[in-house]
Amino acid sequence: MYPDGYILKAVKKVVAEKQKVCDVSKATSIPKRSILRYVKNFLAAGIQDEAEATTSIGGYQKPRKVFSSEQ
Repeated sequence: MYPDGYILKAVKKVVAEKQKVCDVSKATSIPKRSILRYVKNFLAAGIQDEAEATTSIGGYQKPRKVFSSEQ
């Protein structure tokens, strides 16, 4: 969907450079709500390096199965 590191750069602008989410959203064309979700994950994980960020900053979770394959 987005190139590698694109979302991470947007999150760093909000977290490290203290830019407004609205401004970063307009500049990157990433929805505001998505940036807020990524920032929340970034801060909650206490990320230190870029390799760690690419694995834990991810998007949505897999949907939970309600029924087993037999049902």
